[in-house]
Amino acid sequence: MNLPRSFPTLAPVCAALLLAPLAFAQAPAVDPLELARYDANKNGRLDPEELAARDASRRSTAPATATSSSSEPPREEPVLLSPFEVVSQDRGYYASSTMSGTRLNSRVEDLASSISVVTKEQMSDFAMLDINDIFLYEAGTEGIGTYTEFSVDRNGSPVDNSLNPNTANRVRGVGAANLSFANFELSGRMPIDPLLIDAVEISRGPNSTVFGLGNASGTVNMQPATANISRNRSRVDMRFDSYGGYRSSLDLNRILIRDTLAVRGSAAFMHEGYERKPSGTNTKRLNGMVRYRPFKNTTITASQFYYHITGNRPNTTTPRDAITGWIKAGKPTWDPSVTAANAVKFDGVARSGAYTGTTLPPFFANANFRAQSTLFIDNDGSIGYWGPGRTTSTTTPNTPDQNFIIVNTVPDPIRATQPLFSSDPAVNDKALYDWTEVNLAAMNRLNETTYVTHLQVEQILLDTPRHMLAVQAGYFREAGKRDNRSLYGTAGSSGATGFLHLDVNEKMLDGSPNPFFMRPFVGFFNTKGIVRSPYERETYRAQLAYRLDLRREQNVLRWLGMHQLVGYGEYKENRSRTDTFRDVIQSAHSWYPMATGTASDFARPEIALNYYRYYVGDNQGYNADQAPHDFTPGIYPYR
Repeated sequence: MNLPRSFPTLAPVCAALLLAPLAFAQAPAVDPLELARYDANKNGRLDPEELAARDASRRSTAPATATSSSSEPPREEPVLLSPFEVVSQDRGYYASSTMSGTRLNSRVEDLASSISVVTKEQMSDFAMLDINDIFLYEAGTEGIGTYTEFSVDRNGSPVDNSLNPNTANRVRGVGAANLSFANFELSGRMPIDPLLIDAVEISRGPNSTVFGLGNASGTVNMQPATANISRNRSRVDMRFDSYGGYRSSLDLNRILIRDTLAVRGSAAFMHEGYERKPSGTNTKRLNGMVRYRPFKNTTITASQFYYHITGNRPNTTTPRDAITGWIKAGKPTWDPSVTAANAVKFDGVARSGAYTGTTLPPFFANANFRAQSTLFIDNDGSIGYWGPGRTTSTTTPNTPDQNFIIVNTVPDPIRATQPLFSSDPAVNDKALYDWTEVNLAAMNRLNETTYVTHLQVEQILLDTPRHMLAVQAGYFREAGKRDNRSLYGTAGSSGATGFLHLDVNEKMLDGSPNPFFMRPFVGFFNTKGIVRSPYERETYRAQLAYRLDLRREQNVLRWLGMHQLVGYGEYKENRSRTDTFRDVIQSAHSWYPMATGTASDFARPEIALNYYRYYVGDNQGYNADQAPHDFTPGIYPYR
């Protein structure tokens, strides 16, 4: 083959092009510290402009000559990075490192798992405060803004789990996310908050080898905020929203001994408003953090967090519909004080044969409360009537045996051939209940307190360009108490709860007019509405990390790259108790005979369960247009 005369001049160029990839592949790896400092576009490598900036910085910090050494400031000692901590070097919304993949500080791009990191700057710019705000912007995640968490119990009753927004979420369409704080398991009672964290890591999929949590959906890990020993910091925030909510927070960091000891304190008060009224929660947070580095390779951190919330949240599910069936039946009413032939009326006119005194018409029922006492609770919290649902000929209300009864409306019958619902349907017509305006769960109350303690000691035993050996010991304690009253949204133990009825009883059992006639109410029976659950979780952890970095070697060993090995041990101890209560009637006079201690006194029936009727509207339009209000326990007349 004859080559052109110019070929010798092109040979060096071709050789350079052929050898350029090899030279690039064999170039020593960039120092991770230099990469984090000079990689402005965060693409994982130093571009020519970034290399020039690095070289200029090196020249500016090069050793001075003998004539100028006296005027040069001393060089700062390099910061020793811990393998157990992600140092906040992120810019904007991009975070290059995470702890959720391997329990060590690892680059996100080097992990095979699907992990997203939400930085504190992103949370601030998008006004994110909790896990549900974060899940609005992340892939494969759903919070209460896009997902309603509910379940159906064995009686076919819907249980409104979205009343607990900390756990009412879903990852990968599977289930609720595991929650962890610095890789310590959390119960989920204390929500995520910007004051507590530097970033939030979302690991999708099972990751039990890292967290010890086996949920297949995923894990949300919080990188804890700590005191800063190199910079003082002060921040005050205020925010308001269109639902009547507001929040004020203060975050202070102060250096006591530079590069050795610093303290940090933060506090926040928040009122959260909602679309359905009346509703709202008040949250108070108090946080304290200490960071101490007595020696170059030793770091001690301690944190204490306090969280308290009170108030009530709005319902996210509608009640069961027991008014539509009544309307379709011709709007019948009931008079328990007259004979059976005249007890049922349509448009005020008695219809003979509608009730024979043995079996109720299909549009009425009283099985839910005939053996229980009945409370008529007005929307201002007053008890308008308190008595049995059925009269008795004995001296105790626990053995009703008369046919004088108070009735409830029943849902529209389910079609036997092609049922759309397997159980009684919920209200789906705004003419009956406008679920954008009225909070039917206003009788609920929320009162929770959580304390979190985090202690951690890190010691770097060996640190050379090739080897690093570090050990960490940690202690985590989460303790709290919950005293909640949740009538709405909680299923009873003996049947469906949360029906929207209409009071069609023209009179009371004693023949007096019913002041609540034709008013809608939400009915509950056999509800375990009061829950008290103290708990305590303690976790002890020890980790040993070893890193072998061969990327700076000047021989063939550099092709082996960097390797990390971690040893991990953990001990958990969880203690919890749940006490559930029901409101009951208790006869006042029975307290005194019981003081004698006789067997007959203790055997006397002295309590009875209640059927609650919370009225949520007037007697016009059959619709729920007023929120309920819970009553105050006390002494009331029993009729």
